[in-house]
Amino acid sequence: MVSIAVLQHKRQRVDNMLIIHYLAPLWRTKGYRVTFYNGLDRPLEGDILIPQIDLTITPHSYVEAIEQFQGLVINPGIHDISKSKVSANLVDASSDYEGEVFVKPNLNSNGYPELRLKSKWGKGIHLLKKSLGLVRKGYVVYPSVQDVPDYFKNSEDFVIEKFLPHREGEEYVTGLITFLGDSHRAIELRSKDAIIKSHTNYTRREVEAPSVVLEAIDRLKFDFGKFDYCFHDGELVLFDTNKTPGAAADKRISNLVAEKIGPGIEYYIKQL
Repeated sequence: MVSIAVLQHKRQRVDNMLIIHYLAPLWRTKGYRVTFYNGLDRPLEGDILIPQIDLTITPHSYVEAIEQFQGLVINPGIHDISKSKVSANLVDASSDYEGEVFVKPNLNSNGYPELRLKSKWGKGIHLLKKSLGLVRKGYVVYPSVQDVPDYFKNSEDFVIEKFLPHREGEEYVTGLITFLGDSHRAIELRSKDAIIKSHTNYTRREVEAPSVVLEAIDRLKFDFGKFDYCFHDGELVLFDTNKTPGAAADKRISNLVAEKIGPGIEYYIKQL
């Protein structure tokens, strides 16, 4: 029986649902053993290891454990997905770039996964700062680099990117692909809002995965994850890369994604 180990952070919350929590039941019905490890208190055992540490930068102790695993590792070497690490469109305060720019948090999901792991004291300090208006979120478009407030320019918590959207009339068009091995699911999102988030009004439809996006997944050496992207003047623009795809609030969507990409595990089982 093939054994799959899933490694999570020791303080990862039970209600922090990821796509892996929908994939595991599907794989068990196929006869595979799936074991979740919350932290490094016991040796990692299995044929395949899937790190699912929901942090932008994987802590060193976890990186060591992953590198010492004796079996096949999904996403080996993918330990830092911060914007400053993966973005190809960064500009800084001294840049002579004249177009619109986009201020984004350096950490994925605005750093909320990191906040979830803080102590009650740390969370309390954060909430106090937020109530006083001292917590900046970013995700703001400015006409130029010169218009970006100094707070963002001087903070390591944020990056400034060229704003390179795909517009069709009044709509902004972005893509999202969730993938595992040779299986994937791509959707197209359309909205009148420049920044498409869960609370914005948008339409979605499933599409064929663009070949250039699949090539980017291979080039960046991802096995499992989610990419957000668009095409600006025909060129691929990656917004985010994620190694721990989150589950949707709608369980039907999460089940659909899992059913679509779940067979991708066979790609790695054949390599054992």
